Amino acid sequence: MKQTYKLTKEQKEEICVRYLNGESTVQLGNAFNVTKANIRSLLITRNIPRRKNTAKLHRTYHCNHEYFNEPFDENRAYWVGFILADGNISDTKKTGANILSIGLKESDKHHLLKFLNDIESNHPIITSTAKNGYGAGFKNCKITIASEALTTSLKKYDVLPRKTGVHRTPNIPKNLLKHMYRGYVDGNGSIGIYQLRTWPNSSFECVGPYGFLKTFSDWLSKVVNTNRNQPTKINKTTTVQRLRYGGVSQVKSVVELLYVDSNIYLDRKYKLALELIKLQKQTNSHRRDDGLM
Repeated sequence: MKQTYKLTKEQKEEICVRYLNGESTVQLGNAFNVTKANIRSLLITRNIPRRKNTAKLHRTYHCNHEYFNEPFDENRAYWVGFILADGNISDTKKTGANILSIGLKESDKHHLLKFLNDIESNHPIITSTAKNGYGAGFKNCKITIASEALTTSLKKYDVLPRKTGVHRTPNIPKNLLKHMYRGYVDGNGSIGIYQLRTWPNSSFECVGPYGFLKTFSDWLSKVVNTNRNQPTKINKTTTVQRLRYGGVSQVKSVVELLYVDSNIYLDRKYKLALELIKLQKQTNSHRRDDGLM
């Protein structure tokens, strides 16, 4: 007899991933000792679309599982940084599942399509509405890929389960560091443009573990001569810290280094970076006209 519908959070996550990777509700019901109706109910709750009863019912989604084992380039370095910021790996001993997931707000859905294109994947992007917590009521989008090879290769770059607040700087070629940092900033950073008295001003912030941010600060200081700013705690109850720079000239140096002549980026932050660079040029021009330089 099938058991009462009572599954752990880990089991529910695994069921969703295995369904998306081709297993049927009947197969999953048997595997977890629940009815197929229970499985369908879970899929509906998670806003996962049902497959039609066609010859492709048991289709398996595919991707390049060796993507991060292949020769490193700009895009691979970028995605390592972005996944460090906005991705998650789970490899629970209970289920044996090796899962990579990346979740963003719905307006950034196109960015997930870029990643799927790079890893040659046809995995679906699932859209849902947050029901509680920070962001409740807003629509999100997410990809979930079950792949031992993909998750194992990412671990070499310090993308680990429960990485928040503890990951280090990945060991990647120095000439690709700017792309890795850009990926991280696209996930965990912000670029601000605002008015300060007479002149426009700007800010650049990034959050993460102290060690990672300290290495980032040292690298920026060495490459574009920024101040050696120190990461500071956001509050007393978290290990997450913040690295911040202010001033149009200094922030322009940072975003110019990260975004100019790049091929992969989050579109809205790339647009902000170009606006800030343009703003800095205009500000310098106005100050010359006013005799302030």
